[in-house]
Amino acid sequence: MSSKGKETGFKNIRNKTKQSSVPSRADRHDSPAENEKRKLMLAVAATIIILLIAMASLLLIRPTNTLSSCGSRAIPGLKYSCYEYFANQTRNASICNNLPVPLMYSCISNVAFLSANSSMCIYSGLPSNYRNSCLDQVGISSRNPSVCAEMNSTNESNCAYGVAQSQNFSSATTCGYINNNSLSSDCYSKYYYQQAAATKNYTYCNYLPNAPNTTILTDILASTSNISKISDVYTYTYYNITPRGMCYSNVAYLTSNKTICSLLSGFNSQLCMEPFITVKQSNESTLLARCSEVPADLKEVCTDGVLVDEAVQNANVSICLSLNQTNFRDSCISEVAAKVGNSTYCSYISNATAQEVCLSYFNISK
Repeated sequence: MSSKGKETGFKNIRNKTKQSSVPSRADRHDSPAENEKRKLMLAVAATIIILLIAMASLLLIRPTNTLSSCGSRAIPGLKYSCYEYFANQTRNASICNNLPVPLMYSCISNVAFLSANSSMCIYSGLPSNYRNSCLDQVGISSRNPSVCAEMNSTNESNCAYGVAQSQNFSSATTCGYINNNSLSSDCYSKYYYQQAAATKNYTYCNYLPNAPNTTILTDILASTSNISKISDVYTYTYYNITPRGMCYSNVAYLTSNKTICSLLSGFNSQLCMEPFITVKQSNESTLLARCSEVPADLKEVCTDGVLVDEAVQNANVSICLSLNQTNFRDSCISEVAAKVGNSTYCSYISNATAQEVCLSYFNISK
């Protein structure tokens, strides 16, 4: 064999050896340990990439240390956020002027709120709707009804009532800022009712309405667990129970002084005397028989009252359904439903408002 042929032969052998010693990617089979190592490295690389992206995002969003840098931001949203940040931090409403409308208005209102400074709402050129909203927020947050006086009459009353509410109706002065008759009456009633209870002085009760008022009665019942439940408000209204009568009853109860009840008449007097009456345990038939002894106009009230007690005591909703008077029936169903923990009983109530009251025991809305 010639030297040239030998050389060619050696090249072929080397090529074959090289090809056989380095397998292709398709032919290569890694061990399970190597596969796990590769997966781990990929996971670490992905985590690092995500962290880098998150850090870059924070650097873009986070305001810089100087106000002047806000204007250099290319993205409008980031620029506006920067100005709002410094306006809020420094309580400087003039910075808001760098923002377009309506962001500028919202920015000024927010700075005024944070500063509890109503003058920002008035002298910054805000349109009337933003101005009123700004004053409303500042008035309620600062609990200062005089701020509300800078608004028009309608908004002023709502604002002042909001301030009274934030004060838990503890100030008659705040009620005096309310021009709306309905809201004003509601505010004063809650104030005097609370004063009567706090001082145990029934003379404050004389400032409450002496006519049925569902709104005020609802608020009173919500804060006076010793009298009754909120679900009874419609029954009380039906029988002409007044906020003033309810107030007298509460003071009589708190002072254990039943002579206060003599200042009332009719159902209001009966409601007031209720805590002082000791009823001997009797069976249903005996109590129903005694109802025949009461005046004619009270017989049905007496009968339904006995049956409601029987229904609640025995958790028997069918007794509730047998009652003729709607208010008693609805109240009975609500109490039985609450006692047995069965909200489906509420569906037996046809009146939408009364049904909502029943469902409220279970935190369910229709």
